[in-house]
Amino acid sequence: IGICFVILFFIIASIITLLYLRQEANARVQRSTENLASSLQQTFDGIIDTIDVALLSAVDEISRQQTVNKVDIDSINHLLQRQARRVPHLAFIRSTDQFGKVIYGIENGGKTAYLDDREFFKRLRDDPNAGLVISQPVFAKIAQKWVWAFARRLNHADGSFAGMVYASIYTEEIEKLFSQIHMEAGGSIAIRHQNINLI
Repeated sequence: IGICFVILFFIIASIITLLYLRQEANARVQRSTENLASSLQQTFDGIIDTIDVALLSAVDEISRQQTVNKVDIDSINHLLQRQARRVPHLAFIRSTDQFGKVIYGIENGGKTAYLDDREFFKRLRDDPNAGLVISQPVFAKIAQKWVWAFARRLNHADGSFAGMVYASIYTEEIEKLFSQIHMEAGGSIAIRHQNINLI
């Protein structure tokens, strides 16, 4: 009976120890996941804020030139290209007219395209107060790659829709960012749009 009690004691102690270790491991994984998620949120918030500043700068300059009826296509193209080079991970910044035709930011010899069928274009066209619009991944008509787009509305002097300025990140750039993160075996990482679709 004494030996049975000793064995039972060790079995109970082992079970309690294993439960405690499992709880500690779960807590460690949860802390690690929360820290990683927080770090990624800060990283992407910073990227998006920087892109938005570049877009606002372009919107201001294009609007200014249109208001004074002195549109300098070369200076706008140079501005968009400069802004794209200055923002990490950004592929390009371009601008459309009110019909969706891409008119600024296309490299020399690049083909043009119409973006009037894009959801982010329609939202900006239909909602003057949309602010920064972030798209789901789309296949770029000019670059011919999957991109994640960010856009802001352009207005005429009377407040009517004049087009949009948009910036894009190649989705492969996001994959490169994620590939630099060392995760434990069995872990995975993804970024999703507000409608839960995978970016």
